[in-house]
Amino acid sequence: MYALLGGSNMIYLNQKTRGLPYGLHVGSNVKNPVIAIDKDMESVKFNQVSGTLVEIEVWGCGTEQERQQQQEQKRWEVQQAEQQRKVKLPGQWDDNPDKALLEIAGINVNHSERGDT
Repeated sequence: MYALLGGSNMIYLNQKTRGLPYGLHVGSNVKNPVIAIDKDMESVKFNQVSGTLVEIEVWGCGTEQERQQQQEQKRWEVQQAEQQRKVKLPGQWDDNPDKALLEIAGINVNHSERGDT
């Protein structure tokens, strides 16, 4: 194995910014990368030679401590997602604090008493 380039800020992913190429780009120059993968992950350019992308293999590099921190972060994110799914909804509208705030603001939330026809 050999290194194509070295340095910081070598990988760039653009999904939204206009004016820059979309997709995953590897290299120090965003507009002229060494490797460019299109936003649909279907085609690749290596040194301006195009090809079809068949498979991507991703490796993670780091220490065992960093791996454990990443796993702990993932567990926390799953736990947070579960908690967000279990948001308790108030049972009765009359007891809802949102109703009280609207009434304090002078908004009549009892539609039957508003006189709308």
